[in-house]
Amino acid sequence: MIRAQIRKFSILLVVSVALVLLSTSCQGKTVAPAPIILGGFPDLNSPMQNLYRYDSAAKSLVPITEKTASLTYLETITFHSYKSVFSPDYKYMAMDVMDLEGYWDLKVVDVTQKEGNPIATSQIGVQLPKLHEGFSADGHYYAFSYYNETTNILELGVLDLTNHGTLITLPNAHFIDFTPDDQVYALTFDAKELLTGLVKFDPATEKTVTVFQPSADVKLGIATLSPDQKWVLFTDQTTKTLNRVAVSGGTPELVYQLTGNNTAVNYDQTGKFLIVLDLGTNQQLLKLFDVDFKEVYSLSGIGTTTMDFSRDGRFFAYQLYGKPNMELYLTDFQAKTYFFIANSGILYKVRISPDNKYLAYLSIKSNSDHAGTLYLVRLKDLQSTKIDTGVTSLKFDMDSSLVYVKLNDTNLTSSLYRQVPGESAPTSLISDAKGILFLVHE
Repeated sequence: MIRAQIRKFSILLVVSVALVLLSTSCQGKTVAPAPIILGGFPDLNSPMQNLYRYDSAAKSLVPITEKTASLTYLETITFHSYKSVFSPDYKYMAMDVMDLEGYWDLKVVDVTQKEGNPIATSQIGVQLPKLHEGFSADGHYYAFSYYNETTNILELGVLDLTNHGTLITLPNAHFIDFTPDDQVYALTFDAKELLTGLVKFDPATEKTVTVFQPSADVKLGIATLSPDQKWVLFTDQTTKTLNRVAVSGGTPELVYQLTGNNTAVNYDQTGKFLIVLDLGTNQQLLKLFDVDFKEVYSLSGIGTTTMDFSRDGRFFAYQLYGKPNMELYLTDFQAKTYFFIANSGILYKVRISPDNKYLAYLSIKSNSDHAGTLYLVRLKDLQSTKIDTGVTSLKFDMDSSLVYVKLNDTNLTSSLYRQVPGESAPTSLISDAKGILFLVHE
């Protein structure tokens, strides 16, 4: 029954690789520097994963959790939505945890503690991971949408992290975002999956206030909130449209006519661009809209496995389907031009440095590979440098140094390195740690 519900409800029809785009967005919010968190399998025979924090003072990996199966802390298979799995201060991390019988639970852990018990667990025991998630700005609450296995309906769940992880639920509701004062915006719908309105839900009192009600039948698809919290964007499965409606009320207005219901919608990390992935046809369309909802950029044949915006919104790195390989491009919105970067193998995990001086990417030979060749591109002259091979994951730190994990296939150990751009060789942070490790997506 649940599987049938999934096929009917378009929020889960969005291909998982498209959600990698959504997970990169911070909607223009200032965040603290991220710790280096790694997840991975102790060995090839283990179905369970471990989670670690890198301790720079001791130059060691500190275990946070052990023997938990999860999708969300491996960078290569991150399915969480546009909100990061970290709280804004990077103290807490949310995980979808699956037991050996295939049932999911949600846990929130304190990544600053060593081998601490989860501070919160939903104990919802569902057969699917959560769908849409986010922490409140102060880190007091964590909200998510999930299918209730008993009722077969989508519910809003809110964990009160200041009260032993108490779970508060709102049936027939889809989480959108938090307000600055810890209120929750949610879209509600009826048994026929028709939109009944936008509400503001107070987790402290468990009371709801209706913001607006639709004047016509809308079969709810996916939704997000504009960074200024003035507009809710949502898709209508019946009309195959992306619409906006003011949170102050009013009539929904058309933003874009979609080609199908296989769609991902969100803002980039600066809040300057509304990103629409329209995957309803073989064209694989990407559309960018400005803050006034005017279309400013369009691409056909977009690759959805990876893309990245610079922190100031100037650069946009993306893939296009080429022959025989994927082609990597960089658009400079300030200069109003674009550059060809590479077409080596399958390009994966593109990242732009915070100072806008470098771009890093992985090139792998096939989709079954879990490691590839790491390249660093200097943007002022597009000079490309091969950094290392056997790399599983990468990220730029706030100082624009490049952190990556290298896998030793011979003895199944992993090493952590930091490459400072301009220096001839990387610095070893951790050598030969047991297992196949990946950096957790920032």
